[in-house]
Amino acid sequence: MARGVFSAGPNWPARGLIVRAPARADETGARRFAWLQYEGGRVIGEGHAALEALPAAAAVVLLLAASDVVLTRALVPPLSGARLREALPNLVEDMTLSDPSTLHVALGQTRDAAGQMALALVERAWLRALLERFAAAGRQVAAVLPESLCVPLEAQSWTLVRQQEQGEAPRCWLRLGQEEVLALPTEATAVRAMLDLLLARQSAGQSPPRIDAWLEGWSDGDSLDTAGLNLQMQQGSPLRAWLVRVAGGRRDSAPLSLLQHEFASGGGAGWARRWRRVALLLLVLAGVQLAGMQWHWQQLRSERSTIQADMSARLRALFPETSVILDVPLQMAQGVARLRAAAGRSDPGDFTVMTAVAAQLFATLPPNAARALSYTERSLRIRLAPQALVDGAARTALMTAAAQAGYELRFEEMPAGAAPAEAQAVLRVKGAS
Repeated sequence: MARGVFSAGPNWPARGLIVRAPARADETGARRFAWLQYEGGRVIGEGHAALEALPAAAAVVLLLAASDVVLTRALVPPLSGARLREALPNLVEDMTLSDPSTLHVALGQTRDAAGQMALALVERAWLRALLERFAAAGRQVAAVLPESLCVPLEAQSWTLVRQQEQGEAPRCWLRLGQEEVLALPTEATAVRAMLDLLLARQSAGQSPPRIDAWLEGWSDGDSLDTAGLNLQMQQGSPLRAWLVRVAGGRRDSAPLSLLQHEFASGGGAGWARRWRRVALLLLVLAGVQLAGMQWHWQQLRSERSTIQADMSARLRALFPETSVILDVPLQMAQGVARLRAAAGRSDPGDFTVMTAVAAQLFATLPPNAARALSYTERSLRIRLAPQALVDGAARTALMTAAAQAGYELRFEEMPAGAAPAEAQAVLRVKGAS
């Protein structure tokens, strides 16, 4: 089966729903769709409804208005797959006023003796949005067909159709062949002029084709002049007549479907499936990232355990009397302090040592300059009286003297509630954390 061909005969659903989308030029906010429900070749219901109110059906055959699909022919190179999709817009560049890159181009079923094939052109973004609406409403679109090809076509004949749906402008077209359609003006005189022109181009001696006509919407004063035409007026709906032929297995009546290339997997549903693949890929990437983070954390835990074991071994080597190890840095500092005390040396961070250093540093200040002392975490805080506040140069000299003694001195603003102009000096061993 050729790509994009909607199968007739045994594969045609015995029961289904045919929905005609409103023409783009006549779309309204209501977006009412003409629908026809069939069983076999018999119509069991029809009407107009919003998408959400359409009758239930396992699959939907979507028809696009004749004005929304351009049918043409072109010499198609013998390519396939992605290369063919890339080449198709270039083939129609001279046949349309639209940007070819914005068009979805579907291929016909057969190639003629000259190598030409039928091409169906439709605005890609509009078709995608339409299919996504159906997918969002839970409707599975089995095929997207040009309305202009869904009319009967007998051998050695043409099919002339003029129709007008509710709230839409009339449309008129002539089906000349299996995949050949000519858009016509809607005025009767203009239609007759086009028919005369086409018949004049017939080969000499060739009998004029019979024209099967389904015409509606013309007033009595604007009816088609049929004089000299082998024209047979048909009753009823051309879509119903076409449906009977397709349901009966007439494969020549099954037109090409526009669900090709990027829409081959069902249009909106295909896009949903592609998004699911993207979501699955994102989940896989997230899983890989989480696994990588877990592996990294395991490496860090292993490194931490190695460092802790090395520190514990060093502690036991330096202080063999250590029986229980709880905090290696603290126990190491305590062991060093004990050694210093055993050697008769004071810890520079002890309270008594730091107060002596502070007394030497602030010896030049007035008597009673220190209002209060506090010692926490090997830091000595000295609260100074207002008259003891020194200028910037004096402060710098004090900080330099403290640094030479192996200490760090800084001045801080007093917290809220303190007396005005009071200052606080903080003395700590240089390099202490």
